[in-house]
Amino acid sequence: MNRYPSAAQRVLPLFWSLILLLASPAAGEILTIDEDFSSTARRDDTLSTAAWDTVQQNAHLRSQVLRNRATVATTAAYYSALGPESILLADGTGGLRSIGLDDPDEPVLLDQLTFAEQARGVAVFGTTAFVTIGGSGLAVVDIGNPADMQTLATFDPGGSLRYVNAVALSYPAAYLAESDSGVTVVDVSDPAQPTFVRRLETGTWARDVHVRGNLLFAVDTTVRIYSLADPFNPLLIGTYDPTGTPLRVNVAGDRAFVACGAAGLDIVDIANPTEAQLLGNIDQWSSCRHAAASASGDTAFVAAGPQGLAVLDVHDPTDPREIGTRPTPGPAGHALYHQGLILLATGTAGLRIDELDPYGLDRDNNRIQTINLNTTDDPISRVALNAAGTDSVHYAISANGGGTWQVIASDGQWLDLNEPATDIRWRAELVPVDGGPVEGPTIYHVSLTMERLSSNPAIVSVDDVPADDGGQVRVRWLRSRHDDAGGEFTITEYSVYRRYAGRARDVPGEPPYPPGQWDYLTSVPADREQEYSLVAPTLADSNAAGLHTAVFFVRARTSQPGIFFDSAPDSGYSVNNRQPAPPTGLVIIYQQPAGTLLQWDASQEPDFAHFRIYRSLVAGQPPSPGTLHAVTDQTSFLDPTQENFHYQLTQVDQAGRESEPAHYLSPVAPAVPDLAWLGNQPNPFNPTTELSLRTDPDGGPVRVGIFDSRGRLVRRFDAQPPGNGLLRLRWDGRDDQGRLCASGAYLAHLRQGTVTRRGKMLLVR
Repeated sequence: MNRYPSAAQRVLPLFWSLILLLASPAAGEILTIDEDFSSTARRDDTLSTAAWDTVQQNAHLRSQVLRNRATVATTAAYYSALGPESILLADGTGGLRSIGLDDPDEPVLLDQLTFAEQARGVAVFGTTAFVTIGGSGLAVVDIGNPADMQTLATFDPGGSLRYVNAVALSYPAAYLAESDSGVTVVDVSDPAQPTFVRRLETGTWARDVHVRGNLLFAVDTTVRIYSLADPFNPLLIGTYDPTGTPLRVNVAGDRAFVACGAAGLDIVDIANPTEAQLLGNIDQWSSCRHAAASASGDTAFVAAGPQGLAVLDVHDPTDPREIGTRPTPGPAGHALYHQGLILLATGTAGLRIDELDPYGLDRDNNRIQTINLNTTDDPISRVALNAAGTDSVHYAISANGGGTWQVIASDGQWLDLNEPATDIRWRAELVPVDGGPVEGPTIYHVSLTMERLSSNPAIVSVDDVPADDGGQVRVRWLRSRHDDAGGEFTITEYSVYRRYAGRARDVPGEPPYPPGQWDYLTSVPADREQEYSLVAPTLADSNAAGLHTAVFFVRARTSQPGIFFDSAPDSGYSVNNRQPAPPTGLVIIYQQPAGTLLQWDASQEPDFAHFRIYRSLVAGQPPSPGTLHAVTDQTSFLDPTQENFHYQLTQVDQAGRESEPAHYLSPVAPAVPDLAWLGNQPNPFNPTTELSLRTDPDGGPVRVGIFDSRGRLVRRFDAQPPGNGLLRLRWDGRDDQGRLCASGAYLAHLRQGTVTRRGKMLLVR
């Protein structure tokens, strides 16, 4: 197809009395639908069984199995918290335990403190832990050394505190859930001397307190929400009435997880804390006592009393689902999520350390499927799919609402549908493989491109042919929908026309296109290809002097005389884009004191314009506008400067294209009877400079000594003079032992035979 005939020109007045079938302006349009899993708008909710995760913004298999890493023996594990270097466990009569978790398979008891009464709760700020000890109030503990904890103070002014169930912090304030006395506010700015501030009357039994950001959540028969704009004076701004009697509350992001005993777990929207709203509830256990959430907020871990640990998928908080459970020897009372581990306090049965088994994936519920992605009534002829993710995902396309499926690759290759259709959807099956990622297959992004069918061919592009001498473009077009077997019409060939005169725009009242007069170029047989291309001639090239566009249209001819389908015109331009060859024969001759002479061969380029000469003090610096020194059409150039520059030579053609720099012969310098210091560049310098010397090529070895301002020799160079006499030495600012030299002035002492010279340099660090 990539051919064009000799110009058999034919002026086409375009007889509009023929039957001309035109498409809408959207004919041949390419539609692309990107799915990044940031919403579920395109998810088929019924048939998608794997996790369509809008929090992590991916699709993955759900985890359903828990694995126990270790169990720490305890007295009566109630509550755990994360310390700066250990896990802190409120262990009833066992007091406060400090547990090292460097190896989750082998936790280490680092230290243990006991108190007058049971340790029931703990909160941490910096290196200080605040432990609730029942009727004895609050203990303040220094945990700076997790292996040597020290009690700093206890707080129970005059024995006035009732039984303290829980503690939360918004430093420098601590909040104590004090049974029927409500919530007590304590100033702990001096950990060694906590002081009473005030009480918040909750009306009934204060069971729990929790702080997240500038909000305090207090649990009695309701969940009370306070603003902590002033930590010592919490302001009640909202309440939430739970499904059952609330026991504890935990917050992740803008969701609160309220454990309601036999009534299960409430998931509450607290984005507006003045109007907390129930999102969803799940009540599959006899006693929901506490819940923690993963870092993403997509998974919740429920301490479900005698039924142990339950794992929930809460990516859709309106429909929480249990995806895994693990019975425990003792009743599970509190859960803490930390770096992929779930720490579960189970009373006398110990502190369990569990994790989601990365290989415990739900292999049966492994499908992701979309709804119809074609938002128009136009039929789709072919699709292409690009996907980012692991390679153990199988993709398929349906063109009939999911009735049948065609396998499709995920590398962007076009797939012809079995028949054109308007209902297009894709599905993915996630299949774990041996040796695959431990989290199983994951999809991060899917892009589906669809090509609409049209009776009219559609020009895709008119592009310059690269690396040629101009005068031609490549025209690409999509086929007509009738370029197929059967049907009302059958396309036999495509004819390509180029406009040589006429209007550039449509004229009201006249046929919409193609306007103007046209040259017939050639015809291409119709072979049921999805896309065709042709290299077509242009009338002129575009260059720096101006833009010369060529306008084309494609006619799909049928087997029925007078019936054809025309594309909309499209345009492009050709350029002569072959880069000139580098100049040849470049020789650089240093002729002090006259300067530096450059000589080279004449250009062999047919459209040669001029040469460009670049110079720089840095060897190998690419040509740039900043280093352009001269422009000439001659074959020599004398630079009268006495500086020791590096030169580069290019040539430019009439279209403004520039060659790569010329390769030049070794610099040539006339023999000189003397040794000379030509300077160093840069100067001042840091850290490196280049010394330039003129030497006698036949004068024997050259020695250069570098002395500091106190006359001490710091560096020595010994070299043989080059054939052209120009010697360059690189000094990195270090002495002969490799140590950095200090800032200051340095003297270069040159010697060749009996001739000596000196030069000065300045090192500035």
